[in-house]
Amino acid sequence: MSGQRNINIKEFFLNHYSRTNRSNVTRIVMDLNSQYQLIIHEILPNIIIVADNFHLVQFFSGFIEGIIHKIK
Repeated sequence: MSGQRNINIKEFFLNHYSRTNRSNVTRIVMDLNSQYQLIIHEILPNIIIVADNFHLVQFFSGFIEGIIHKIK
């Protein structure tokens, strides 16, 4: 995600939701991309990030495939 897109996302949330509203959000399901995490923590100060199922399965499938290839 480009730096400009991070800025656009941040501006959108800051301009459309009050700090009080953003502080009330406690969970978000998302990709664990580190760039997303940085901007989300700035925008939503009380957030706990939960990994989405698709990316968890993708990560563990790749991990297991790597182990299988090392064993062979």
